[in-house]
Amino acid sequence: MGKVDKCQVGIYLGYVSRREHALANVRLYLPEEWTKDPKRCRAAGIPKTVKFQTRHDQALEMLDESGPSLPHSWIAGDDEMGRCVPFREALRTRGERYLLAVPSNTLVRDGEVPPPEYSGRGRHPKVPWQRVDQWRASQSETAWTLMHKLRRAMVRPDRDRLRGRVEVDEAYWGGEEEGVVVRQTQTKALIAVAGEEQGSGIGRIRLCHITTASREQLHGFIRDSIEPGSTVHTDGLNAYLEMTGYTHDRKVQRHQPAGSTCCPEFIA
Repeated sequence: MGKVDKCQVGIYLGYVSRREHALANVRLYLPEEWTKDPKRCRAAGIPKTVKFQTRHDQALEMLDESGPSLPHSWIAGDDEMGRCVPFREALRTRGERYLLAVPSNTLVRDGEVPPPEYSGRGRHPKVPWQRVDQWRASQSETAWTLMHKLRRAMVRPDRDRLRGRVEVDEAYWGGEEEGVVVRQTQTKALIAVAGEEQGSGIGRIRLCHITTASREQLHGFIRDSIEPGSTVHTDGLNAYLEMTGYTHDRKVQRHQPAGSTCCPEFIA
């Protein structure tokens, strides 16, 4: 908060599933000067067995205590948790995957950047350290924007479906493949995409991996992702025909100019 005041500091372990979220464990943080003052601890009713622990130690203790009974895939936390290297190392030792915020002045090395050219003398050079905010500023804005669009898509479709005028399309996700034409593919994944139209762009989006662009799979994706009564804008693919509960705005474009798209909002 940027100020000094009387307060209590709590360290909380929360649990988030696809259905709900709840607090699972809690610890009261005591400053080290308190634990070194027996008289103060007695006055506050703190048991003699309580010893000083850092916030990160308390978090790990709660994880060890409650984690086995809570099926989970990731550990998440703010930059107070992420700034501590030993805490991240302890999570790796426990085999935990984690997503932790870090302060903007954290030093990082970009593992995808080649190191400076070797001069032939001395040690081989390494990729230099740089602040994470400077690294972020050097990244492609297209890649950064795409990442945030994907993050917005990863929500419960049955809890927060799209509404209004929604554009739906299907596309292959993957890199360029040699020797294939049109929709032939060996390695790409077929993705169904829905996006709320907002002027010339899009707002919230939903994604779903489908195995074929069939009527059954596309209609199922629409039902799961879009509120009934909405207007669904699609291209001329026949699999979109005969959808019930929606106003279908179908746009057939038989001669699409090179480099253009029938659903430009998804490219913006």
